[in-house]
Amino acid sequence: FESIRRRAEEAIALGAEYLIFDIDTYGGLVMAADQISDFFILDLNKRVHTVAYVSKRAISAGALISVACEDIIMLDHTTIGDCAPIMIGTSVEGVEREKMESPIRAAFSRSAEANGYPDALLQAMVSQHLEVWQVRNNRTGQWEFFETDDLPTDEEAYDVQGKQRVVKEGELLTLTASQAEDFGIARAVVKDYEDCLLYTSDAADEEDSVDLGGR
Repeated sequence: FESIRRRAEEAIALGAEYLIFDIDTYGGLVMAADQISDFFILDLNKRVHTVAYVSKRAISAGALISVACEDIIMLDHTTIGDCAPIMIGTSVEGVEREKMESPIRAAFSRSAEANGYPDALLQAMVSQHLEVWQVRNNRTGQWEFFETDDLPTDEEAYDVQGKQRVVKEGELLTLTASQAEDFGIARAVVKDYEDCLLYTSDAADEEDSVDLGGR
């Protein structure tokens, strides 16, 4: 966390407006990942545009850090997800497991709200007891994601009969790059880092055009 904060501040001091974080990790300590996520959501994202570039894998804490970025761009055939907390050498169940998972789910929800990712899918990366469905919104034509208890019943607003299960109960969600893009977690899937830079540059140009048009 301290290394990321120091280097981010150095880049901002040099005039950076976009920061791209190369993500390749199986995870690590919850506290460190939570500190990085806090820094992105509460501070860094307000000053620069943050991008998680998943170059191999964003597993466990890597997923938590990635969704704290405003955009996720994934290299083709990479993966993201599987963020259930574990304690090495012991099994944690019942109230103790829920006590571990609850703040992590809250951190994912915060990022989903801040950065526009589907919250139900992010929750399924943390907890095995969740079942998630995708249901098409008849008004927008877009897929939306719901836990079983929250499934819509208004058949005029949603294609309730055409719902599709994305995550079964007992599974932890891990997505390939193409799945993450289809489900609205990855903004883009690219062939190499140069494509990532090109996508980021195009997005920045679009933001500038919108800003100028509104003045």
